[in-house]
Amino acid sequence: MFESNQKVAVAFCSPHRKILLPNGEEIIDTITVQWHRARGSLALPTNCNFIEFFCDGLEIGVARTRAAKRCLEHKPQPLYLMFLDDDVLPNFDAFTKLFFLAQTNPDHDIFCGVYCCKRGNPPDPLIYAGDGGGPFWDWAVGDILTTDQHGITGVHMGLTLVRTSLFQRMLDAGVCTDDADDPTPFFKTVKGSWKTPEGCMQTRSGTEDLFFCQLARKVDAKIMVDTSVLAGHIDKNTGITWGLPDNSPPVIRAKWLKNKDQKEAQEQNLKIALDIGSGEHKREWPGYKSYSLDIRKEANPDYCQN
Repeated sequence: MFESNQKVAVAFCSPHRKILLPNGEEIIDTITVQWHRARGSLALPTNCNFIEFFCDGLEIGVARTRAAKRCLEHKPQPLYLMFLDDDVLPNFDAFTKLFFLAQTNPDHDIFCGVYCCKRGNPPDPLIYAGDGGGPFWDWAVGDILTTDQHGITGVHMGLTLVRTSLFQRMLDAGVCTDDADDPTPFFKTVKGSWKTPEGCMQTRSGTEDLFFCQLARKVDAKIMVDTSVLAGHIDKNTGITWGLPDNSPPVIRAKWLKNKDQKEAQEQNLKIALDIGSGEHKREWPGYKSYSLDIRKEANPDYCQN
């Protein structure tokens, strides 16, 4: 009999929620043509086995937690769990880039791309450095953002690869439990309100992804964001796809760096021209990198001959 010791590299999960029809009937939400094509076009690395977990019709926190537990129970255990939400439109190379990061950075646990929320002007990228301080904008498209270098503490889960061993570490540390009487899930959508001793009402709400990131930090989990992995965030009701605005800092910085690199590359092939006695007017000639020389400091030449 043929026996195989093959591993499972990744488990994919795209939770599909239920929606309520006008007649009161509940059905699994539909997907867009754009998402269907993007999901079907995802490239996989060579020698990569994968499986698919279906957690449809559940609240998103419950669905993600169920997928994480199924990863731990599956034999052989997948190395990673990949979440791809059904309103996130990745490029064909999104998974291969995240998988490469995970395989080459064993000291990190959470790897994600970038997409923005479906509202606002500009729409916020769902990347955070610290709790309660708003989105993190201090980057250029193409940067790799990390917990250690940039203080990244929280990210979305809609285009995210999680190392399965992180879930086990969280269970072993008691951060999450399977206790039937008092379970602590990996993912939980937090909504609640209470009255303070002073008689004031306070409310708290939070998404299941940031809940997970907060718990993961308790076992020193590290996050890595590849900002070259850009995805659209489609509103199924309107057909509008949200993304980084052209005038946002990450896009502007990327354009400046690209132009700077092109200019430096061009200058490497230029001949040098010395404009002697240039005065206040600096001249340039095609095919030459020109430098000005003058005896007067007030002319602000590149070189001053005394």
